[in-house]
Amino acid sequence: MKIRFIFLLIFILNSMAWAKPLSWMESQFEDANENYLNKDYDQAIYLYDLIEKSGLKSSSLQYNIGNAYFETNQLGLALIHYYRAYELSPRDSDTQNNLNLAKEKVLSEIEYDRPNIFEWMGLLPKRYLNQHEMKLIILILFWFSFLLFWKLTRIEPFRTLFFISVLLFLWIGILWTLNYRQDRLHPKAVVVREEVSILASPRDDGQEKFKLYEGVLVRISQERYGWYRIDLSNKLYGWIKKDQIMKV
Repeated sequence: MKIRFIFLLIFILNSMAWAKPLSWMESQFEDANENYLNKDYDQAIYLYDLIEKSGLKSSSLQYNIGNAYFETNQLGLALIHYYRAYELSPRDSDTQNNLNLAKEKVLSEIEYDRPNIFEWMGLLPKRYLNQHEMKLIILILFWFSFLLFWKLTRIEPFRTLFFISVLLFLWIGILWTLNYRQDRLHPKAVVVREEVSILASPRDDGQEKFKLYEGVLVRISQERYGWYRIDLSNKLYGWIKKDQIMKV
């Protein structure tokens, strides 16, 4: 009886501990939305930022922050949050539309290579699934394949189904692993300054290789003394100061 009472007490205390942060977040989110509707975008951004710093991961929150930055003509910051919203909810049509709208406003003097068939196949799952959904599908395919192998591989139709499920498991698993490794080792970032010079070396007097403009998406490949080496999809690379870009 005492043990049950202790577990009940722990449950109640945990519920009370979570209730306050959740109610605070809801209140802040409503206030931020109201400020946005009243076109007080700076205050809306301030309130959204407080919620984000509390640790909440929400596509709606990132989408709203992106909208607020877009309305204040801060294209780079808007794109960062649209990209974050897209990664959390890649099938959301509003996020896709606003992300594409913002990308159209990015200035660029550089032509980018189109992805080859293997790169396109690697990006395909990320267009429809976020990281958690991909992990769940991999787990389901693994156990489904295991069940078929354990019980049903002696029956011809199930043997074929087993091989198909294994191929899907391997394909999605490998793609997820490669994408996860790429995002961890070479995180995406967005230029947040109106115009920046990309240098040949991490020095203020380094030779300029080319220019980038606010909103351009890059990959970070190295970090050195307040500088990032960045890579673009067209095999160009160079060095940029840390305060000129922000990680997605």
